Amino acid sequence: MLKKILMLSALLSLAGCQSTNNTTKNTQNIYGVIFAIKIDKSGKLSNLRFSKATDPIKNTDVDFQPPSSYIKNVETKLAKRQFEIPKTDADLQKESYIPCFYVKSNPSDIRCYGD
Repeated sequence: MLKKILMLSALLSLAGCQSTNNTTKNTQNIYGVIFAIKIDKSGKLSNLRFSKATDPIKNTDVDFQPPSSYIKNVETKLAKRQFEIPKTDADLQKESYIPCFYVKSNPSDIRCYGD
């Protein structure tokens, strides 16, 4: 629990460091990126798809598509996790959602819920 609180604090601190340079059209540096996932019978990731992006400061949806390399890196990272095993076969068909952060200035630093 403490680890999650510290992670959230760090992410909020990063959000406060957002660039204020108004010389470019899109000055947003941090995005909340929501992925829809499915879990298999062994508790491993079986499917991942990009769902939407948000502005974590304003808590609004934004028109942003993360690079395919970022999505692939998220999938690689989440594939190493052990998720809660679905209780029924019907649960195998249900999608869950997991939020991650995309930091334009450091796209290789992938932070998702549960890290």
